[in-house]
Amino acid sequence: MPVFDLYSKRRKAERDQPDVYAYDEIPEGLRVQIIHIWSDAIGNPVNQGEDSIRSAYYEVVQVLRREYQVFSLTKNNRSPHDPRFAFAELCEFFLAEKNTERVLDGSRSRHPSSTATHADGITSIGTTLTKSQTRRLKN
Repeated sequence: MPVFDLYSKRRKAERDQPDVYAYDEIPEGLRVQIIHIWSDAIGNPVNQGEDSIRSAYYEVVQVLRREYQVFSLTKNNRSPHDPRFAFAELCEFFLAEKNTERVLDGSRSRHPSSTATHADGITSIGTTLTKSQTRRLKN
């Protein structure tokens, strides 16, 4: 199983080196815009209902759950093992999470094979997708 290099883990290791940017707070409006970007780039499983879209969000949710050592990212998760609810769980987590570094995990996490740090949600979420899902995003 791969080890994911989440933003919060990298920041914990880099505490002695100050970051160029300050991530004190991520405004709700920006969080909503990022969710819209996810929907535009990957798709919205509620409207489109494709299994590939659901599985993409489910994979992101599964990685975050494992890394945070929890069964669910939210308290209101209907069914943590059903990919149909992964997008809703990810959005709810992203909007409600108080820990800024955890919020940035969803938008800056890297796959172990990735060598570049990604600063936007579209590219970084794409790094956790399968090759076929990534090809779909590029088309």
